[in-house]
Amino acid sequence: MKEKKVLIIGLDGATFDYIFPLMRKGKLPTISGLIKNGVWGYLESTIQPITGSAWPSFMTGKTPAKHSVFDFIQQEIKEDVSLVNSQSIVGETIFDILSRQGKEVMSINVPVTYPPWKINGVMITGMLSPEKAEITYPPELKKELKDYRVDIKVSYKGGREQEMIDDIKDLLKNRTMFTIKLLSEKKWDFGMVVFRGTDVIPHYFRKYMDPVHPQYNKSSKEFRNAINEVYGDADSAIEELLKVIPKDTSVFLMSDHGHGRLRKMINLNIWFLENGFLALKKSPRVMLKYNLFRTGFSPQNVYRTLSRFGIQNAIQKFSRQTRNKILNAMLSFSDVDWQKTKAYSLGHVGQIYINLKGREKFGIVNRGNEYEEVREEIIEKLKRLRDPKTGKDVIEKVVKKEEIYSGPYLDRSPDLFLFSKDSEYDAFALMAQNTEIFCDHFKGQSGNHRLHGIFVANGYNIRPGIQIKNAKIIDILPTVLYSMGLPIPDDLDGRILKDIFQTQFLSRTSPNFEKAKVIEKEKLLLEGEQEEIKERLKQLGYLG
Repeated sequence: MKEKKVLIIGLDGATFDYIFPLMRKGKLPTISGLIKNGVWGYLESTIQPITGSAWPSFMTGKTPAKHSVFDFIQQEIKEDVSLVNSQSIVGETIFDILSRQGKEVMSINVPVTYPPWKINGVMITGMLSPEKAEITYPPELKKELKDYRVDIKVSYKGGREQEMIDDIKDLLKNRTMFTIKLLSEKKWDFGMVVFRGTDVIPHYFRKYMDPVHPQYNKSSKEFRNAINEVYGDADSAIEELLKVIPKDTSVFLMSDHGHGRLRKMINLNIWFLENGFLALKKSPRVMLKYNLFRTGFSPQNVYRTLSRFGIQNAIQKFSRQTRNKILNAMLSFSDVDWQKTKAYSLGHVGQIYINLKGREKFGIVNRGNEYEEVREEIIEKLKRLRDPKTGKDVIEKVVKKEEIYSGPYLDRSPDLFLFSKDSEYDAFALMAQNTEIFCDHFKGQSGNHRLHGIFVANGYNIRPGIQIKNAKIIDILPTVLYSMGLPIPDDLDGRILKDIFQTQFLSRTSPNFEKAKVIEKEKLLLEGEQEEIKERLKQLGYLG
């Protein structure tokens, strides 16, 4: 029997909340056809729904407590932060498993795949890749990728919105062209490509199309269709890809999370400071920095000043020493008195860490009763947090990590996860954005991630015209392996989505499980590359 191919198309951050209204207007004909003639459903992401942890969860079929990646930034408190990369992921990925089974694999622009590693096929790394680094396996593949672009180049700025839109569209065309080239010229049994624009565009342009958004301006009509246009371009890109693949290929369309309205940012560490969970050093230098911070010398105001003169991106051209001097002049984690700090926030969407003995470098909270008491106190006080402009409670719930995850890397997890009302409030990633607990996003973002993304399956052995329920991002890996008749590692958290398959296929295909393999990582990420990646994350608004 002829072996069938699988193609996964990732639309980063895509949501049915944008797709279905466009379909009702007769737009997105390619996606519409895949849905109507296949299976669709909401795809639950990781908790929290962060690109940096969601794609590794897809790649491994495991939760972060088993693959060890919870965010873009590692849980390490020093004077700087450590960024994750492909070597942070523990265990085999889908690319490793398929390679080991002798399948020809193609991976294009999947986030958290830099640095690339040896697979049975080709790999072009994605988000978190330095532009001038070795981004391909095999290395000589890079010679074929003249003018290839890893990510967007233009940052958002009010008054110059069209530049960012044009850059996102150009990136999509670039990615589509090279994907078609590789799908047409290389051997592959399994192919995958991720398009980033569907995540970037709603982060910044939600406020132009959402009348309920607090920053909505009904007179600003020029960019009202920016999100719809990028979705339309993505639909056209998918159409072009489908033209060059064999007709009996199974096609999976997915996103790592969804998207929705971002109302405000929460400076959790300022809240911790005001509520006695976090303390600053009492040295004259730190007190001076704090007083300057209170009067407006903050990351948000510095960025606004640079933006006013159109030089917000010039900071990345400074030497590392100059950048560090600027950053060190502002309030940061280096100014925290860890001997008197019980809790802090690090990361996105409200991850809270307890300053725990034996885990943190200067931990003071004992495991056991004291740890639980601190967590309970934080939960109770955060429940009373209100938006001063609306007077309404903003916290839906605060959940303990063991209520969400279990696994060997649970201790690396945030100790508490904060969930805001309707997910409309986000947390500042590092120390503090400005002096207020609530503020607008310092780079103008008005959209943010949601827990549920999209899943669509179409093609060989796939049932037509049904909705699947309760699908999770960790389910894609075992489902793909099952669809290809391959053994499934026995340590996965995900399950086979059997409901998507036709009855005849299910009756003749029994799941085959194997003992999970242990693999070794090889290449190391250079310090200079870490700095370049941090600059990219800052441009995108993921780091302060």
